[in-house]
Order: sequence, then structure tokens, then C-alpha cells
Amino acid sequence: MRSFRSAMKLHVTILLVLALAACLPASAQKMSPAEYQSFLKKLNADVTVWQKVFSALQVEDLPVSYAVGKLIADNKGVALTNLEVMDSLIKSELFKPQLSNQISMAKSLTDIMSSLSDTEGLLPAGAARKNWDDSGMPVLKGVSEYDQLLEKHVFSFADELQERAERCSR
Repeated sequence: MRSFRSAMKLHVTILLVLALAACLPASAQKMSPAEYQSFLKKLNADVTVWQKVFSALQVEDLPVSYAVGKLIADNKGVALTNLEVMDSLIKSELFKPQLSNQISMAKSLTDIMSSLSDTEGLLPAGAARKNWDDSGMPVLKGVSEYDQLLEKHVFSFADELQERAERCSR
């Protein structure tokens, strides 16, 4: 059930991004090499902060049933795994940018957003919820902003490659 819901969220997100990308001029979306390096360095610093936020979530201390606690722990695990993947991809991108890495980073960001959102919906009212609202929700906003910038960059680059290919085939 969870993987189906995550897949549906991913498809909806991709469709929305595609619709937005089709409506906006491509040249305004692609980052220059210097902007992209700066973006990656900032993202790398934020990934470390996000890992701390998820790691600080103590599921065993929450007043929830075993089933809900298991879902929260699973979301936490998925997010931390995706953040580890992001860390690795960013290091690779800083060395040599590749479109495949950029697409993988966008997917990881989408998965992290899903984990954040799902976790928020499972937390009970009270101190744990307040702590999450103070720490987790700003992370969700930050992940969303990075996701939007990266997807605009990726789609713009893909459009540029398609235009080049079309010119070469003429």
C-alpha cells in the first residue's frame, strides 16, 4: 500500500513538474555551471541537517500503537536511506555532473518529501508533533524548493539535448 501511494505521489509530482516545465521558458530554468556547483554545495550542507532531523526522531518515545510506530520508523528509514544516496550523488556531481545523477537526486528528493509528509500525518498531537512541526516542516519546505530547482534544471537540460539532437539529424 505504501509503495503504491509513494509511486502515485511520484507520478503526480512528475506530471506537475512536466506541466510547469512546458509552460516556462527553458533558458530561464537551467543553472549555469557556477550556479549548479553553488546549488550542490548548499544542498550538501542541508542534507547533513536533514539527516540530523530524521535521526532525532525517537519513535520508541512516541505515544502511538506498534503499527503506527512501525510506519513512522519505516518512513524514517526510507528518508535516511535517501539522504545517504543524496550525499553520495552530490559528491559525484561535484566531481563530474551527469544527467543520470541529477535525475536520481530529483527522485530521492521526491521520496524524502513523501517520507516527511507521511511522517507528519502519523505523529500524534502533543510535544512530539510540536517538535516535528518546528524541525521537520522547515525541512519539507527546503526539500521541496531544492526539488523544484533541480527538476527545472534537469528538464531544461533534457530539452537542450533534444534540440541539439534534432539539429544534428537535419
